[in-house]
Amino acid sequence: MKLANLFKIVSLSFLLILEGCEEEELQELGDCNMEIIVKSVTEAKGIVWYDEQVKSYAIFAGIPETFDGQDIGIVCDLPEQFEVEATAVTFSGNYYQNSEFVSQMPGQTYYYLELTNVETFLNK
Repeated sequence: MKLANLFKIVSLSFLLILEGCEEEELQELGDCNMEIIVKSVTEAKGIVWYDEQVKSYAIFAGIPETFDGQDIGIVCDLPEQFEVEATAVTFSGNYYQNSEFVSQMPGQTYYYLELTNVETFLNK
């Protein structure tokens, strides 16, 4: 009788383990979803950083006339030569709605950024 109970317990445990091992659907973070345009910028200034949350390069740009406002544009088409931390850039492009990523600090907003122009600049 004890062997039968042990068999039932082992069988039930095995079934529970298998149930918990369903294949998880992998999601790609930061897929550029450029459906809803929010705003456009021309000759804006920003800094290129690798964003750990997004696992991609982004341009961090201060919002004019704010103390700590910052737009974080997840760049979907950043030219390779700009994939360097702390590169100061002037850029033009379109910001698209992004609800996938949450800002780490107040005043920051994440967007997808489609670049129409980007170049480095030096502060003088």
